[in-house]
Amino acid sequence: MKNLSFFIILLLFVSTTDLIAQEAYIVNGDTLQLKVELKGDLDFLSKKSKNNYRFFVKDKNDTIFELLNTKQGERSYSKEYKIVLNKLTEGSNMSTNNLGFGHYSLKQFIRAYNSNGTKRYTYTGEKVYMQSRIGVFGGITNYPFVDIDGNGIAPFISMELELFAKIPKPKQTGYFSIGHTFENSKIKYTATQLGIGYRYRFINQSRFNIHGDLRIANYTFSKKTFVMANSTEVVNEALFFVPFSFGIGSDIKISDSSFITLTYNELFALFITNSNSFPVNFSLGYKFSL
Repeated sequence: MKNLSFFIILLLFVSTTDLIAQEAYIVNGDTLQLKVELKGDLDFLSKKSKNNYRFFVKDKNDTIFELLNTKQGERSYSKEYKIVLNKLTEGSNMSTNNLGFGHYSLKQFIRAYNSNGTKRYTYTGEKVYMQSRIGVFGGITNYPFVDIDGNGIAPFISMELELFAKIPKPKQTGYFSIGHTFENSKIKYTATQLGIGYRYRFINQSRFNIHGDLRIANYTFSKKTFVMANSTEVVNEALFFVPFSFGIGSDIKISDSSFITLTYNELFALFITNSNSFPVNFSLGYKFSL
C-alpha cells in the first residue's frame, strides 16, 4: 500500500511539474499550452499531443511562428519550417539545407543560432571533419591499481591516437592508446595495455591547455613472475575492465602542429581500488597533428 501511495504521489508530482513548465500562448487566434524548451534570440516551444509534436518559434518581438512540414503526396513534404527559419535567421551563417523536421534537429538548430554558431551544431551546411594527433610518451609508474607484492617504480612507454572535431581550440577529444610497462628489480611484473578514453580541456588557451582525462576501458595482457625458494612460476593474464580512472595533463604548443605533453594519470578511479600506495604515474610526451 505504501508503494502504491508513493507511486501515485510521484505521478502527481511529475504531472504538476510538466504543467508548471508550460505556458499559455495565443497562436493564430488559438490559446495553446506550450512548453518552453529554449530561450534566447529565438525561443523554441513545443506542444506534445497523443500522437505527435507541434513545434513553434518565438522571435524578439514575441511573435510566434509554427513550424510545419505539410505532407503533399505519398513521399513529398512542403517543408514550410525551412522558409520560416531561413527568414528568422537571415544574415547569420545558419543553413537549413541539412535540417530535418524532428524534435532534436530543430532544437539543436535554434540552440546553435542562439549561441552565434559557437556550438557544435552550427548547421552551416558544411560537414564536421575530424582531426587527429599522434602522441609518443615515456614515464614511470608504481602500478597504483595493480595488486602485486613489493614496491618500486617501473618505466613505461605508450603511443596515443587522439581524435577531435576540426574546429578552433577543440575542448573535447577521444583517444585510443597502447602502452607497455616494464618490470624492475623488485617487481617481476610486465603489462601491455590497450585503452580508450575521453579528455576535456577546462583551460584552453592558444598556446597551452590543461585537461582532465577519463580512462574509460582497458584491455590488459600481463605477466607476473613469482620467485619461490626452489622454483619460479609465471602467470599470464588477459583482462578487460572499465576503471573510470581520472588524471590531469597539459599540452604546451611548440609549433603550429606539435605539442609537448605532461600528464599525471591514475589519480583515482571509480570502479577499481587503489593498491594502498600513493599513486605515481607520470609521463612526458610529444604530440603532432596528422
